[in-house]
Amino acid sequence: MKRTNPFRYLFLGGLFFIVCLVFAVRLARYQLAGTDRYDYARIGTYTRRETVTAQRGEILDRNGVPLVTNSYYYNVLLDYGRMPDDAEGFNRVILSVVRSAARCGETDKLTGTNWPLALEAGKRVFTADYQPEGKYRERLIRLLRDLGYEKKQKKSDPDRPAEEATPDAVYEFLLSRYKLVDGDGAALYTPEEQEILLARRYDLGFISFSPVNSYTFAERVSARFMTLVTEGGETGVLLQKKFERVYRYPGYASHILGRMGSITEETADYYKEKGYALDEPVGVSGAEKVFEDYLRGKDGVRVIREDSSGNIVDQYMEKEPEPGKDIRLTIDIELQKIAEDSLAAQIVSIAESALEKPGELDGEDADAGACVALSPKTGEVLAIASCPTYDLSTFVEDLPALLGDGRTPLVNRALNGLYPPGSTFKPATAAASLADGVITPYTVINDTGIYDYYEDYQPRCWSYWMYGYAHGQQTVVDAIHNSCNYFFFECGRRLTIERLNYYCRGFGLGEPTGVEYPEATGILAGPAYVESSGLGTWSPGDTLQAAIGQSYNTFTPIQIATYLATLVNNGTRYRSHLLYGVYRYGTGEELSRTQTEVVSRLNISSDVIDVVKEAMKNSEENGSTAAIFRNYPITMGGKTGTAQITKTSSDNGVFVAFAPLEEPEVVMAAVIEHAASGTPIGAVAKDIFDFYFHLNGGE
Repeated sequence: MKRTNPFRYLFLGGLFFIVCLVFAVRLARYQLAGTDRYDYARIGTYTRRETVTAQRGEILDRNGVPLVTNSYYYNVLLDYGRMPDDAEGFNRVILSVVRSAARCGETDKLTGTNWPLALEAGKRVFTADYQPEGKYRERLIRLLRDLGYEKKQKKSDPDRPAEEATPDAVYEFLLSRYKLVDGDGAALYTPEEQEILLARRYDLGFISFSPVNSYTFAERVSARFMTLVTEGGETGVLLQKKFERVYRYPGYASHILGRMGSITEETADYYKEKGYALDEPVGVSGAEKVFEDYLRGKDGVRVIREDSSGNIVDQYMEKEPEPGKDIRLTIDIELQKIAEDSLAAQIVSIAESALEKPGELDGEDADAGACVALSPKTGEVLAIASCPTYDLSTFVEDLPALLGDGRTPLVNRALNGLYPPGSTFKPATAAASLADGVITPYTVINDTGIYDYYEDYQPRCWSYWMYGYAHGQQTVVDAIHNSCNYFFFECGRRLTIERLNYYCRGFGLGEPTGVEYPEATGILAGPAYVESSGLGTWSPGDTLQAAIGQSYNTFTPIQIATYLATLVNNGTRYRSHLLYGVYRYGTGEELSRTQTEVVSRLNISSDVIDVVKEAMKNSEENGSTAAIFRNYPITMGGKTGTAQITKTSSDNGVFVAFAPLEEPEVVMAAVIEHAASGTPIGAVAKDIFDFYFHLNGGE
């Protein structure tokens, strides 16, 4: 019997044990260290972070009607980290995008380049921006140096620095640097391909193409373009989702809605501190700017891991995007349209009618104006119009014409136009005089035509100055009805400018209204203003003029509307506001509502206010606008005003109104520049009231 060698079994057993140990270690590694069967796919992978654009909040009117919404589109980008390392592969990617654009007929979607050369009469020259004094000259020199131009030139032309590079030298250097020719100078691409590659390769350097700075190759591409690009299989090509604002009512509420734009050098530090990327669009005017903090969403970040062939092997959201919040404005867009259309139509009507009249300065130069409608019980702005206006949807194309328009259509006259109130100021003087007790509802003042209380200053009532007659015996109701200057001269003298201005400030004249937008404060005429402005010393005659809305009194239309709202609201002034509420994006869920805020209260009795309201009712029933409101089903009150601006232009027209008389729900104030009279502006008030109270076809 053959003996068995024990060492042989020991050797086999040891080998088996070692093999088992190796497998056990590998298994433990897989289980405990997290290594899995996909590890091989991570070898040679590229990880990139992709910004996921957050939705910007949308803007709606008080009823939830969309005014500004979002529309999304795609751009084609080149991503630095995924571009091929070799020049041939790099150039191939560029040409593939251009060919995709050509195949779907969208070469116009390709972005322009900053190529510095042009051909003139068969000779290469620098374009204007790259001439010695051109704005991009220094950038060209810096780029040439970064690409090694001077190092290469030293071999053949040691005295030719980058500053002195000729167009031909730049062209030849870039051909070689971008490997568009071989070592012997023979072309590796067709002439057309060379031109494409030169321009694009230069442009990549121009914008400092890098891991943190992608290159936008095409904008607003179609679905077919996107398909061709992605199916091409070239690495380094990405699709970027972008958004733009869509204006649902083009040409309306433009001053209030505002627009978006780029971060400027002046605002860069401000936005950088707030965490913005410097290429991020921001609100630059109107609601877009004022409510930026609500509207702006926070972009997310998606991490994508790809293998060397561009296949995605893993992706996840590193940071979820947060949409901005929707906001509702206090305006009713249908009422806004009525206000804007009526104001614009009335301006045209005044100018056309004046041309048919004999004489001059009858309103033929009427060309601009503003209108504001407010809720006196809340301070909500129901409509706010400035004419001329503009169309946000075509703003960029229209900008040169807008900037050249002498009527300054970009100015929001409702918030920043300053106008003398004229006789629309007289109800304030009347209320102040009644409240302070210098007159009663039954006080009679005899208008003799010339106010002769002072020897050195004797102004005339407008009727005496224009027609040679005086109003005679006047009560406060008569005086408001007849707009009697003489009566209010006397009220101003008795009241004093200090007491008059106490009440006027309470009404909001010369005070900020509190609206969220930038607004002019206006000027309340008085000693303090005259002295601080270096205009001399306040005189008794200045008080007379201030009492009828002249002197230095100038206010914005929203201030005039706020004053009237405070007056008919028994002296309680609310902060005017345009933000109705803030809502969760796309859901209508209310997050906050702007609260009614009392700014001030004047100690004026309801009896005083009733007298003034009755007088303003009488003015509309029997005054210059009586024909406009004849048989009107809503009892209302109003007051016209006329204010001279220069002796070479028609006077401004001003009109204020409120309705209903007993419990006012809406007040309005409007100014038309060079209207010659406030009377025709009554038609704007009627259109607003018709809509608000559902009259004469108003919805």
